[in-house]
Amino acid sequence: MDSLNNTIVGGPSADRVSYRFRATASSPLSSARVYVIGPTHDGYGAGTGGTWQVTIQTDDGTAAHEPGSTVLASATLTPTDGFPLVAFASPPAMEAGQLYHIVFRNTDAEPAANYASLDGVFMYQPTSPRQPRAADTDWGQAVSQGNGAWADTADTVPILQLAYANGDLQGLGYMEAWVRSPRDVTGASSVREAFTVSGVDRAVSSFSVRLMRLSGDSPLAVRLETDAGDLVAQCQIPAAAVPVGVPGDHDGPGHAAWAGCTFAAPLVLAQGQAYHAVLSAPQDTTYSVFAVRKGLEYGFGAATYFADGRGQVTAGSGWGPFTQDGGGPLDEGDLQFYFR
Repeated sequence: MDSLNNTIVGGPSADRVSYRFRATASSPLSSARVYVIGPTHDGYGAGTGGTWQVTIQTDDGTAAHEPGSTVLASATLTPTDGFPLVAFASPPAMEAGQLYHIVFRNTDAEPAANYASLDGVFMYQPTSPRQPRAADTDWGQAVSQGNGAWADTADTVPILQLAYANGDLQGLGYMEAWVRSPRDVTGASSVREAFTVSGVDRAVSSFSVRLMRLSGDSPLAVRLETDAGDLVAQCQIPAAAVPVGVPGDHDGPGHAAWAGCTFAAPLVLAQGQAYHAVLSAPQDTTYSVFAVRKGLEYGFGAATYFADGRGQVTAGSGWGPFTQDGGGPLDEGDLQFYFR
């Protein structure tokens, strides 16, 4: 995640938006939580904001995976700023493993004058898959002008939570990128993800993180340690694997990118054990990392973000939370990272 990206529903091009997902539960779909930017923000909306018809539709079964003609449920939403919950009076039955679409259409009498936007996760340099957790087919956004053909937006994926009647949650609940508040990794300045493993033991063999390099050619050290500081495993990410960028230079050639390393031997992260994944570099090289924010204050559940931990920073004496734009510590930031 590099930023947020708004997609107009209605507007001068009469845009429709589809959020495509592969269901993870065989259960009725009770609701969907989305991110809306209302009509009071220039460039995002205008007029009254319009009225949105929100439908759950089947997939068309083609290689393009466009919304099919079968409508399973429908709801009406008046778009205003926030993270509204779209509830379905008659929750449609979902089948785990099947593709579905949530389609947003502006049904206002004058949609070109009255419109608002959905906000999603934006990536300057999308990878394949766009998100490590899901295949592009399984979690994506498409746009159609009027009743025209659908086209995937390769740089944007949904910020979306799906709530099933059986209590399961599915989705992506990171709703902000603190790209304007990066932290340097060099010398005494380090970052880490502190976490306690929930659920079950986790077998892992590699670590990946999303970051950029500002200067130097020394590798980034990845140290996995216990909460007491005892070494569990370590590896190094070569400097050449991390692109050179400029923090905050959104239009420049270098942006954050994924880079990783493999531990000398596979290991098991034990359920209930606290760990730190610490990133460091020598003084002659500087890397830059920024956090992404969990949507826990906006109704997103733990299944939609990494609830086991939190990102932390140090300048050499004590650890504290990532903050946004110099503001107070929210302690809601995570490194963009994953184990495999």
